[in-house]
Amino acid sequence: GTLEVGYVDGATKDVMFLQEEQQLLHAIASQVGSCVSKFTREQLVHSMLPPKVALELQLHQKVAPQTYETVSILFTDIVGFTVISSKCSPDEICNMLDRLYKRFDEVVISSQKLLYKIETIGDAYMVVSGLPQRNLPPAATALTAVVCGLAFIEAAKGIYAVGKDGEKI
Repeated sequence: GTLEVGYVDGATKDVMFLQEEQQLLHAIASQVGSCVSKFTREQLVHSMLPPKVALELQLHQKVAPQTYETVSILFTDIVGFTVISSKCSPDEICNMLDRLYKRFDEVVISSQKLLYKIETIGDAYMVVSGLPQRNLPPAATALTAVVCGLAFIEAAKGIYAVGKDGEKI
């Protein structure tokens, strides 16, 4: 192919305008990106911490430790997880845990702030009653944790992983 070069009046101005446009778009994208990053960071903090703690961190305040007289902690564990993991692909294990933990999250959310999810680590899910709000008498924190455990057992029904051989585990 051939390349033809010629002079068009005003072409230089158009090129300069395009460069300025690109710089402006880059600056806008940079600002939007930092806003999105800040928004995402704040969302993450608010999803992981009690509201009071998240707000104090957002306002760059020192977060003072708090004492709770009575809380009840519920730990879950998937029986046979090591065997299940050996029979499934990593993707399938992640999908199974994602489906299971979404159901557990629904139980916690539906508790109307009587339960607070602390964290998930591998096949362990940890939830507590009696914090962040001191809203239950001591015996009620234990009862709330027990009821949560029973709801988790119900929520886990029908959750399975598909083994490398196609078998439901």
